[in-house]
Amino acid sequence: MRKHVLYAGVAAAALMLGASGAMAQAVDQTTTNGSLVNNNASSITSSGGLGMGASASIGATGAVSSASVSGVNQIFNSPVGGFMNATVSNTTASVFQSTTNNGDVTNGAPAVVGGSNPSAAMPQSIAIGSGNALAGSSVGISATGALSSLSISGVGVVSFTPPTVGNVDQTTTSNSANVTNLGTIVPGMTPTGNPPMLINNTPLVLSGDGASASVSATGAIAAVGVSSNNATGFTAMSIGGGTAAVQGVSNAVPGTINQTATNTTSGKTISNTSTGVTVGDLTGKGASVSVGATGAATSVAVASIGSASVGAVTLGGNGGSITQHSTNGATISNTGGTTATGAVSGDGASVSTSATGAIASVSLTSIASNSAANIVGDVTQGSGGNTPAAISNTGTVTNTGTINAPGALGLGASIAISATGAAASVSATSINDTGVVAGQTVGHIAQLTNNASTGIVNNTGTITTGALAGNGSSASISATGAMSSVSFRAVK
Repeated sequence: MRKHVLYAGVAAAALMLGASGAMAQAVDQTTTNGSLVNNNASSITSSGGLGMGASASIGATGAVSSASVSGVNQIFNSPVGGFMNATVSNTTASVFQSTTNNGDVTNGAPAVVGGSNPSAAMPQSIAIGSGNALAGSSVGISATGALSSLSISGVGVVSFTPPTVGNVDQTTTSNSANVTNLGTIVPGMTPTGNPPMLINNTPLVLSGDGASASVSATGAIAAVGVSSNNATGFTAMSIGGGTAAVQGVSNAVPGTINQTATNTTSGKTISNTSTGVTVGDLTGKGASVSVGATGAATSVAVASIGSASVGAVTLGGNGGSITQHSTNGATISNTGGTTATGAVSGDGASVSTSATGAIASVSLTSIASNSAANIVGDVTQGSGGNTPAAISNTGTVTNTGTINAPGALGLGASIAISATGAAASVSATSINDTGVVAGQTVGHIAQLTNNASTGIVNNTGTITTGALAGNGSSASISATGAMSSVSFRAVK
């Protein structure tokens, strides 16, 4: 596993488990940042491709609480016994994360206009040489205010026994400051000839399943994710209830995943400016390129790409639930520049440029895998009652971008440019899965979204691509105020 990372962050609490047989009980993380975070103009230059699970990233983050379990190309069983429920921070949870950022975050050097020393904006830059990005690899430039994250992933694993996780509490994930990101991802250059001249390399090909390239700015995000890429053994697991124990005693009560992301301060801006992203073909299954800005997001996602013998994931077990609240009051601005790719030909591959005020999402995705029969408890995104608390946006949302992706689109592949005020989404997607598509079990779904009169949504975009040849492929440009969506989709 190779990693190239340039990272600036003031407050960070992290648990990373990457050794087979590691042990863990409850995770209790409280992280707060109140100062400025500046990751000045930086660059990464790599002469070749990316190996399985490799990453190259430049990031600035105000506050992050993170728990992750990952395996790459090995037999893996960690942590033994899973994460057990316990009384943490006056609640019962196996993973408790409280993350707050109050300091401005800048990744790259913004332009200075006027004064004695005016200057042009200087973006972060990643230049990748010719080659392939293999399964689960990534290239990314990002700025984030507050992040609460639980991640479980297996890439190329032969036998992966993921942990059982009890209740998850991410109900305090808050940003009240400006977040600014400037970034570009381009092909590297190679000296050629005598005297030597710098010649542009052929762009990086995203050939691996789940390979990705991204440039993003985010105010506050609470995320729970389970993923398997190129795995040939990923046993069943649960998050929220299930068979986790409370202080060693079997837990048969309904489990919960609770998330709240707040990015509410008016007068603040979440700004993402990309001067361009250039990569080659997206031939890998589920490969993706994205440029985006988001105010507040809560996310629970399960994804299986190019895998076999993947067991079902239970979310909110024993009749439990997932509850999500996302609120944005800041101005959201995404200037996507020009995203240039080769053919978007991989099953379920995608290219997107987007700006979003507030979003809550639960997604189950299976691409060219064995389509496990996942189970989800009741889902509440926003709440009604006497004091409604919708997934809500009150800030202006602006998105611009150009996507050039010549070549025919693959099966279920997509290209999209979008701006959205407030959104709640529950989706289950199967693309070119092996065998019979398994049914997904989902409990009661309640969604409440609101985009206020001040939440003006602007979107400008141009897409140039080849034939939409693959079954279920799509190209779209959209602007949406408020959206509540439930989707079950299978493409073969």
